[in-house]
Amino acid sequence: MEDSELLLEKNGKLFRLKAKTLDTRAIKALSNSTRMKILKMLSKKQMYSGEIASKLRIDNQKAHYHIKELLKSGLIAKSEIKEVKGTFAKLYRLNAHNLFYSFKEEIAPYKDYKDKNLLNPFIEEGMLKAKIIVGSPDPHGPYKVRARDGHYATALALYLGKNSLFEGFPIVLDIDWDIKRNEHIILIGGPISNIITNKVNKGLKKHFLTGKIRGIKGNKIYTEDNIGLIAKANNPYNNSQVLLFAGNSAIGTKAAIMAFIDEKKMVAERISREFYMIVQGFDLDGDGKIDNIELLE
Repeated sequence: MEDSELLLEKNGKLFRLKAKTLDTRAIKALSNSTRMKILKMLSKKQMYSGEIASKLRIDNQKAHYHIKELLKSGLIAKSEIKEVKGTFAKLYRLNAHNLFYSFKEEIAPYKDYKDKNLLNPFIEEGMLKAKIIVGSPDPHGPYKVRARDGHYATALALYLGKNSLFEGFPIVLDIDWDIKRNEHIILIGGPISNIITNKVNKGLKKHFLTGKIRGIKGNKIYTEDNIGLIAKANNPYNNSQVLLFAGNSAIGTKAAIMAFIDEKKMVAERISREFYMIVQGFDLDGDGKIDNIELLE
């Protein structure tokens, strides 16, 4: 089975899901009701064959047969082998929580979604026309904090580099930037960790309230660390434009950048000269890192 990705829309919200593309062997394995029960059990937790046999109330030999077929199909995998009383017990896990199959034999290759308005005026005629401003890693600003989200600018810069060239060094610390300088800027980090974001925030409908993001449509306040804001607006100090990626914490900033890079079609469909988007990041595979983005507003 090959790795795939699915874009799922549910109740007006978009979810990006990691998936496996089913092949003939996997489809055959799924046709058995006992194997389907095993997959449902493994979707909740990893299990030993003895546990599976006990839960299904079948003998160990029958459980081993079905597990062997699921292993051959690629639907499950061994995650650990443990010696117990002179025998080896094998722990099994689900290989994918989402499965995909297409009846269309030829699928057109995915083309990167591009919209000139998405990066305009920050990129013009193939050249980056903006500076990327990150918070200083040293204690600074009114909150005396160290920025912990500056390294996320690397991912954004790699994405921008696919669409443009640049002259000079494009990344600048917030403590070295004059907010009145009439040049387009891309801000990384919220008003606590980035003093330029703090200054610009006064003109961005004040979406941040001491590190908490205020909703776009009403007075809802988002306090979770994994909430991020993407904003494109006029710089209140001059005639330049601001593109902002910021969160209630570093993880929220990461969610905002991921949404822009991985869900650019979703962003492009909503973008205008001035726009605001609030997203939330989730860790679906339990590895402690964000791997899924949900659009909130």
